[in-house]
Amino acid sequence: MENDTETLLVMLSSLLPESHQYIDQGSLLETLLDCEGNVEEAAKLISQSTSRAAGQASSSTKNKRKRHSGLDGWLKQQPSTTSPPSKRVNSGDMSTRTLGVKVPAQDHREHTSPSTSLKVKGSGKPNSTGNALARLKPPSTSATPETTPQLPPLTLGTPEMVANHTTCTLHPRVLPPELAIKLFETMLTEAENWDRNRFWLFERAVESPHKNSFYVRDMSAVAGYDQDDGISDLEWKEAAHYWTQFGAADPIPFPKLMEEACRLLEDVVNVEMRKRKQFDLEWGGNRRWIANVAAANCYEGAKENVGFHSDGLTYLGPYPTIASLSLGVSRLFRLREVIPKSEEATRKPRSFNVPLAHNSLLIMHPPTQEVSKHAIIPQTVIDTFRYRPSSCSPSTSLLNDDPESQLESSNCRINITFRFFRPDFRPLTIPRCKCGEATILRPDMRGKRDKDGRLDRYWWACQAGKKIENEGKDCGMWKEMNAMAEGRGPFVGDSAMREDSTRNANTN
Repeated sequence: MENDTETLLVMLSSLLPESHQYIDQGSLLETLLDCEGNVEEAAKLISQSTSRAAGQASSSTKNKRKRHSGLDGWLKQQPSTTSPPSKRVNSGDMSTRTLGVKVPAQDHREHTSPSTSLKVKGSGKPNSTGNALARLKPPSTSATPETTPQLPPLTLGTPEMVANHTTCTLHPRVLPPELAIKLFETMLTEAENWDRNRFWLFERAVESPHKNSFYVRDMSAVAGYDQDDGISDLEWKEAAHYWTQFGAADPIPFPKLMEEACRLLEDVVNVEMRKRKQFDLEWGGNRRWIANVAAANCYEGAKENVGFHSDGLTYLGPYPTIASLSLGVSRLFRLREVIPKSEEATRKPRSFNVPLAHNSLLIMHPPTQEVSKHAIIPQTVIDTFRYRPSSCSPSTSLLNDDPESQLESSNCRINITFRFFRPDFRPLTIPRCKCGEATILRPDMRGKRDKDGRLDRYWWACQAGKKIENEGKDCGMWKEMNAMAEGRGPFVGDSAMREDSTRNANTN
């Protein structure tokens, strides 16, 4: 994950009552620093400050002094976007189908996991609570109001809203219903053998708050794919090694049902791609977008999550297209824009919530990875996913006096993200750092960009600090990507890029 400080912030927000959800993230982060990254301690500290602020407000009333309204009163002025729950399952309820991970049925504020007590790097010992309490006081009535307020996340409940507000498109009921259920059942079984990524963060070894795995497609029988672009088994193993945060697991071949689903989803993706403007640095080889790998994730219950991140571009290259299939429980996908430094004084980044229902496809088009970060956020409650198993035939259901008794329940969401690893960014071509590890390719997300979100500045950076045995130490390598000099391509904008390169050479 690119920036797991965001994971801590999301988890801290999930432990706070609804009236506290509009405390700015700067205050939350500073409180986390005071508590050495311990999420539970930070939540308690914020609650204590609320009580103290309320007491001080009451005392000042008796003395007829000018007073603030107290933190609770200040926060209650903010609008609430929470809608009443329908038929849901509590995050601690394990009565539905699970994958054997036992979670105590208790109040979520008492739940402790490896990632909820992470130590913030460089924080040292916690400061006195006075500093944190001061930061959490309500603003002075005489203070100048913010000219660029932080707006709450906007929920995008329809494909039209997603397309109008983001660089993504949403496609509900994308697979035949029977195939979607069979694939869900298959991946639930597969997930029993998946692992959690382990890496070094905040001066300790941590685990990702969900399970995942990495799949590779057999491209020998895929129509329209240039077999000369094939990546060797050894290279696929290296790609899996870095994708799983230095894990040792070998990539897994596509199951038969995943292959069947992939072929159908490719058609949907290519129809959408033909409607959109392409970027110069997009892959210009194959006419069609063809997936050759898939990253699979399992989120069990309401609390398993992934923090804000943009997908690493090491093997995807600039401006990738990623097709994300959701199966099982509906979860909230949150997309948050990253604004350039030049615009920070005039506006705040906007966040969007997209409910991802069973059998829906979210396509992250270019330049999603360059201009935004995304997350699956923890929730207080979730809808139980109830389905008729594929082993139950329709004729049997008609003869049964109680069809509901044949339904199974699950509290799991399976996510399969189909991707195209580009031949010009194959593992053998990736620069190595002084540590001897493959570097990671990142976009300059806060740099200059045009009105279409185009930014053509990327850099290779050392990622060895995530390796547990390195304990956060890396060589600090940073190198700007030069696509032409590195022999990358072909690109969509090859002719224009060559003209620019020639013009720059003549100028120099």
